[in-house]
Amino acid sequence: MKRSTKGIAGLAMTAAAVVGAVATGAAPAQADVSSCVVSPPAGQHGASPAKVTCPAGAGSFTFRVAATCADAYPNLHLFAAYGPWVTASSTSATTSSVPCNGYVPGSGFVWSASIETR
Repeated sequence: MKRSTKGIAGLAMTAAAVVGAVATGAAPAQADVSSCVVSPPAGQHGASPAKVTCPAGAGSFTFRVAATCADAYPNLHLFAAYGPWVTASSTSATTSSVPCNGYVPGSGFVWSASIETR
């Protein structure tokens, strides 16, 4: 009788280890937002559009680009623009972008850009 109790206990421990390994393997990947590239970089102005590109495997999260745009016609003024929400992919790079269109073609540019996640 002792032998079968030990066998059942060993089987139960093995099953628990397998279930634990499967449960941790199925957990979602950690989000690594820091691996995403914002263009233009923080503190720099740049040509339109504003972009955020996240590499393949950056994690499981949804992001978009948030841009402060500037229009130089007839006077400099700032306005906000947002790119579409995009889900980061494990197999390919993903990008969210938004143009900064000015009143006159060529007068709009990116004042600053950043990434928003949810």
